[in-house]
Amino acid sequence: MIHYAPQARQRISDEAIERFHVINKRPTDVEKDHLAIECNITLAPNSLNNKITSTRNECAMIQSDVKHRYLLIHCLFIFLIINLTSTQICQNDIPDFFYNVSFAGPLFDQSIYTITTSNFSVLSPIGTNVFTFNVQPQTNYTRPSFISTSVTGRALNITPGIITVTSNDPSFIVTSLSNGSYALVTNTFPLNYFSPYNRYLFNLIATQTYPNRPLVSSTAIVQINLENYNVHAPIFIPSNQIFSISETAIIGTRFGTVYASDADNDGIIYSISSSQFSIDSLTGVLQLQQTFQSSPASQYFVSVTASDDGTSCLPARSPCPRFSTTTIITINVTAVNKRSPQFLNQICGSTISFYESNIIGANITTLTVFDDDRGENGQISISFPSEQSRTTVSGLRNTAYSQFYMQQLTQTSTTRTAVLRTNTSFDYDAPGATRVWYLFVLATDNGTPQRQSFCSLRINLLDLNDNPPVFIMTSWNYTIYRSAFGNSNNVRFLRIIASDADSGLNGMINYYIGTINVPYFTINQTTGTIILRNNIPGVFSLDVNQFPITFQVYAQDRGSPPRVSEANATVTIYYNNGNDPPPARWSDPRYEELNFPIIEKYYEIYRNQPIFNLSYGFNGTIIYQLTSQTSSIMTVSSPFPNTYIPFSDAPVSKNGNIFSSGIVVTRCSYKAHQIYNKFQMHDESVIKIDEIFIVELILNCYNDFIFLLDRLA
Repeated sequence: MIHYAPQARQRISDEAIERFHVINKRPTDVEKDHLAIECNITLAPNSLNNKITSTRNECAMIQSDVKHRYLLIHCLFIFLIINLTSTQICQNDIPDFFYNVSFAGPLFDQSIYTITTSNFSVLSPIGTNVFTFNVQPQTNYTRPSFISTSVTGRALNITPGIITVTSNDPSFIVTSLSNGSYALVTNTFPLNYFSPYNRYLFNLIATQTYPNRPLVSSTAIVQINLENYNVHAPIFIPSNQIFSISETAIIGTRFGTVYASDADNDGIIYSISSSQFSIDSLTGVLQLQQTFQSSPASQYFVSVTASDDGTSCLPARSPCPRFSTTTIITINVTAVNKRSPQFLNQICGSTISFYESNIIGANITTLTVFDDDRGENGQISISFPSEQSRTTVSGLRNTAYSQFYMQQLTQTSTTRTAVLRTNTSFDYDAPGATRVWYLFVLATDNGTPQRQSFCSLRINLLDLNDNPPVFIMTSWNYTIYRSAFGNSNNVRFLRIIASDADSGLNGMINYYIGTINVPYFTINQTTGTIILRNNIPGVFSLDVNQFPITFQVYAQDRGSPPRVSEANATVTIYYNNGNDPPPARWSDPRYEELNFPIIEKYYEIYRNQPIFNLSYGFNGTIIYQLTSQTSSIMTVSSPFPNTYIPFSDAPVSKNGNIFSSGIVVTRCSYKAHQIYNKFQMHDESVIKIDEIFIVELILNCYNDFIFLLDRLA
């Protein structure tokens, strides 16, 4: 028997023995020889390789000789035995053999556990038993068959360790049963049907531990095929959905989509609890169902419900439960500046009047403006137009606005009020005073784009009866020429004139004789003309011895309350009962009291043509006669001091002792009711005034054109 022990010992490493720490002493040389014999190890690695190489060479030499075929076959057989016996068994199994170790872990009763669809549902609650199984530790009888046990009984001396079993899928856990077996139970609810291929595929891991050696483990495969079921309610994504829509949107306008998902992959049906809005039941698209009111709410909070159709468990399970989820969505209504501010109470275009006695800051009128747009779109500002907007068509500036101002009050809800107040004091009777104003008021909102409205007002200044009548002269002298009047009772002598700076009834004057028992004469209360009493037949019946006759005349206006002249007029009348003609006389008695209207644009139309009124029977020519043959002049002036009138006299023409003239308009700038003009006829050779006659012209400045002063540029 050939001993290869010295070479075999080199293959048994002391390092391997120390690494496993299984035996209590180091093996002796005899024990190593027994191991080498059993492993058929006769050479060290290098010697063994040399032997193999030598055998290959010998076989190659014999192969060339056909006569030595049998020897070649013998060589190949030896070569195969050497390779097998010198490597596999010894290299792979020395640790197990020598240290009683098997690298296989505990033994599962099955290598693959399969649960079919009909056995398991996703509706299984937590703790549901999926299946039970057993795990056994490695024993003498479960060792791999290639581990040799013929040399020594020590290889079978394996001490059982502690076994733990776990799942590598957190949806399932392993519990130990009292009988020593194990159970796989669910650890989540519900199970996910939409795991890959509608199943769970994972490993069970059994680990066996020892007090004095490394642990070992083994695995088994678990496949659980799931049966689907409707277990999830729909979920809105996101949960607080917000949408916006313009308040001017029309019916059918789409403005957003509500989205919900279902973990069971069911179809979702949407519904909404609102008459203002609707929702597509399949797509969740929101749309306007009714137009918004004039002042809609800025926000709507609407309930939307998502319901699944339960198809996840059909047709396997019927009937299938249904689940619904309701959420509150927010719909913001975007404000649009769709309306312009509106003036209320029909004030625009109206006439507002106030008395001249109003103090500075007096309330003339109030203007109320309405705008029901929301937010800044409904914030109102009331003011006069800007300076740049007050230009007239002619390019002039309207300065009327400086006499008034707008005081805005705090806006309340959809309305704002402004008070038109005076910014100065007024005197109706002041020369050239403005008594009528045309104002524009501008109402503007703060929206985008900004909207505005205009309102026109006519402001009239009213006169107070704050002025008494005043005589233009306090001393009046008149001579009656009997030859000029004949013997008629219907004669007019002298007209007494008083002025009243007030207007209307306040400026209309009645005349009264204040002296008692005045003979022959009375006065026309309306015109102030001195006339004969009704019981006096004519001038021829007058007694010259009664003259001169002097009496007092006072004037009283028609205002409320009426006012009386503070100074009376003294009238002295003389009588010439001879045949002497008067030094001057009108050819037409009507000239003594001309009273007719002219239009405001008379000057623009007729320029220097003397004023006329064919309806009154006046052609514009004033004719008078003087007894003197010398030339004369006629002047036109106002009987009131410091008063300018827009009239002048026309050049005088002469034909013997007959003179002709007229009244020419220079301009029409007054909105006056009455203008008195005193015509004085002078004989150039005599300085004294021969005759004075009063002409009353009613100057009507008609509204025969469009007022453009306040038209915005």
